[in-house]
Amino acid sequence: MLTGNVVGISGNTGRSTGEHLHMTIRHNGECINPRIFLDYINSVKESCVVSLANNTI
Repeated sequence: MLTGNVVGISGNTGRSTGEHLHMTIRHNGECINPRIFLDYINSVKESCVVSLANNTI
């Protein structure tokens, strides 16, 4: 990935009730569940917030 690369396009088609984004992650041609990455990002974010709150950074 490089700065400025398009990583997703949201839209509203079919029977959806609002814009949304479908996310696909592939590694060596195999699909990987994006939840793994989202959970990791969330845990890092929470860790940073706790560290800032405790002034330990």
